Amino acid sequence: MEPVMAQLEDEYGDRVDFISYNAASEREKVSPYRISVTPTFVFLDAEGREADRLTGYQPAEAMRSRIESLLRE
Repeated sequence: MEPVMAQLEDEYGDRVDFISYNAASEREKVSPYRISVTPTFVFLDAEGREADRLTGYQPAEAMRSRIESLLRE
């Protein structure tokens, strides 16, 4: 997923903050999000509340579509 995320960050980095954690070694950072499957993508709104979530490998187009949808809300 790293290449996909890098591509999306290039496209949306001026409007979206991309933050990644290693769930195995950074449990204290991911535990508030109840992540049990990796990869898990948690989308937060401007106030830091969970707006959406995707689990498992996601093709770039699926991620792009989800980001676009959330930006329109």
